[in-house]
Amino acid sequence: NISDFIEEYELDGVDINWQAINSEDESDNLQQLLEALYDELKEQGKFLTMTAPSGEDEKDANKISTDNIQYVDFINVLAFDSTNNDSLHSSVQDAQDALSYWTERCVVKNKLVLGVPFYSRGSAVQSYDYLIRDDISYACVDESERRDYNGIPTIIEKTNYALINAGGMMMRSLQQDSYKRDNDDTDLSEYSLLNVINETVLGND
Repeated sequence: NISDFIEEYELDGVDINWQAINSEDESDNLQQLLEALYDELKEQGKFLTMTAPSGEDEKDANKISTDNIQYVDFINVLAFDSTNNDSLHSSVQDAQDALSYWTERCVVKNKLVLGVPFYSRGSAVQSYDYLIRDDISYACVDESERRDYNGIPTIIEKTNYALINAGGMMMRSLQQDSYKRDNDDTDLSEYSLLNVINETVLGND
């Protein structure tokens, strides 16, 4: 039972990541699950969130009923692995298009959480941490050796956009960020994308 699990481990809530809806029955089942969790978690003062696609494939995203939105506190928008208007993996334009898709479906901005990638696509799927350990200059660009990703300038631009057009940000995923490892002489924590997001938000307060 999800509610019991949250209570036992003293979690803040749960995210429902039901990405593939292949039938009307599945859509109905998702709504029933969200409705039941909403009633229980609201009594506990816990969060209920839902993961949703970017809307690049509208046919896929449209399978999520607008009726579901009333039950969740936030929608985590998977604005990565997309190439809407360019060849880049999760460009600024892709992020803007993802948020626009959901606001055009009458979702209020402060319910939307913009997802950003901490990994590359293209010739290889590699973590941001791996990329910049290869060459620190890669932290300031979005492409290197036919790999494309989000460097620091793009993360800053997305954060500033989300401050106006969304309720927050999430990432895939923290272990792919740069940080100081145990017994590691190289401390790359100053290039951490999570720190970049945080400092950008604090700079706008």
